[in-house]
Amino acid sequence: MRSSIITLSAILAVLVAAGAAQATIPGGIGDASLTPSTGAGEIKGSGPDYVVVYKDFNSSLPNTLGPVDINVTVGSAGDYWIREESYSSLDGLIHNSSGQAWTGFRFELIPAEGFNFVAGSPWNDVFSTVNRTDTLITLSGGSVPNGDNLQAHFQVHADDAGTFTIREMALPEPATLSLLALGGLALLRRRIRR
Repeated sequence: MRSSIITLSAILAVLVAAGAAQATIPGGIGDASLTPSTGAGEIKGSGPDYVVVYKDFNSSLPNTLGPVDINVTVGSAGDYWIREESYSSLDGLIHNSSGQAWTGFRFELIPAEGFNFVAGSPWNDVFSTVNRTDTLITLSGGSVPNGDNLQAHFQVHADDAGTFTIREMALPEPATLSLLALGGLALLRRRIRR
């Protein structure tokens, strides 16, 4: 038993020191990765029942508001934490360098079959309203200005071993959406006139 604990601690120490993008823990979190794999952030580390993620929504992404996917493989049934916060000496968070304020944030669980968000588990440090279904968490009632951070965590229940994806998307303030819509209409009108 003591050697198992030492071995697991050694594996985690190596993963954290290396800034590993993937971690393998038998029976728990298997692999974890981000899509897109460059510019979106990194997997900071993981343990038997959690993964810590740092993400940066920035101009290197195809769309600065996302989506960014966290892909997780688990080795057995159970409840697994997705931590985008400082946890166990690992610095995870969601950083807004998109150039605009966010008035909401979305976490979508894919696939729906065999996996679900655990009731009562969603937490964040910015938004006052949390709406959760088995496959969708929507945060609202607050704001993450450009340059600020959002910290959040939640649990995913797995009925069995398998792979799931958390698709994350920042929701801009309504004024930004209105400006984008007006710009799109102006371009459409210009095309029609030609």
